[in-house]
Amino acid sequence: MQPVGRAIFGVFAFLPLLGVLGLSGYLSANVFERMARDPERYVQSSEGRATLVAVAIGCVAIALLQIALGIVVAIHTSKRRDLSGGEKAGWTLACLFVGSFALPLFFFLKSKPPA
Repeated sequence: MQPVGRAIFGVFAFLPLLGVLGLSGYLSANVFERMARDPERYVQSSEGRATLVAVAIGCVAIALLQIALGIVVAIHTSKRRDLSGGEKAGWTLACLFVGSFALPLFFFLKSKPPA
C-alpha cells in the first residue's frame, strides 16, 4: 500500500468499530431505560419508531462500509506475494465478517509493505 493510501485506509479501518461503539452508546443512553419502563408504549411512539429507523440506517451504513473495506483488503492481499493462500483468505473473511475488529488489526499488522 502506498503511504497515502495506507493513511486513508487507516482512518476508514476504525470507522466500523467507532460506529458499533457509537450505536451501542446511543442505545444504552437513550433507549434501554425507556424500553425497560414500558416497552410496548415506547415502540408504538413516534420517538421509538424514529429511533428504530436511525439504528437500522446506522447498522446498514456500518455493514456496507465494512463490506467495502473487506473488498479493499481482498484486493490488497491478492497482490501480496509474502502471504500464503490461507492468510489471504483468512484476512479477507475476517475483514468481511468481523471487520469492526479485524480491520484495525489488519491495518497495524499487514498493511505495511513487505520488508
